[in-house]
Amino acid sequence: MKNNIESKLETVNDKLPIDSQISIMKFSEVQKYLRNCFTTNSIQGLLLRIDLVNSFDDHVEVIFKSGRKIKAFFDGHYEKYNINGKLCSKGGFGTSRGIHNGHIRINADGVGISLERLILIAVDIKANKVAISYKGLEAKFLDGSGNIDMAERLMIKPNFNPHNLKWCVKADNIKLSNMIKKR
Repeated sequence: MKNNIESKLETVNDKLPIDSQISIMKFSEVQKYLRNCFTTNSIQGLLLRIDLVNSFDDHVEVIFKSGRKIKAFFDGHYEKYNINGKLCSKGGFGTSRGIHNGHIRINADGVGISLERLILIAVDIKANKVAISYKGLEAKFLDGSGNIDMAERLMIKPNFNPHNLKWCVKADNIKLSNMIKKR
């Protein structure tokens, strides 16, 4: 059975020339490949910094090679821990910290990323099926709860559960957003 990233990339790759297609590999192979690249984008740099991912019923835990860790909760908040395992900051839904243009943003070991992208990348790592590049892919909320402002207008709680998230291209994300706004 294909995971989310495999099925989405199959669709995206069908539209791309062969030399531009995105590959999926085991996490260790992606890190090895990226270590040998001359340049990397910010998400690829983040992939190089990740050591381990743990999954729980209500969150994912991303542990970095530096010893820092982030717990990304499916209710839309996060906790960051320093190299000594001490909680150093919290943010996300229900706080004023980490909200930017209605979305939750995290500084993950020096890389800015949205909470939903971090969760989906963690899920891909846990499944050991990681894209070499996530450029051009966005995390889509199936229930429309991704934008904090929109979730409040719809009177629904943000739902960052991986079952409510899916990789998509920007055009698909815009279509879904417009459809939800019309409702």
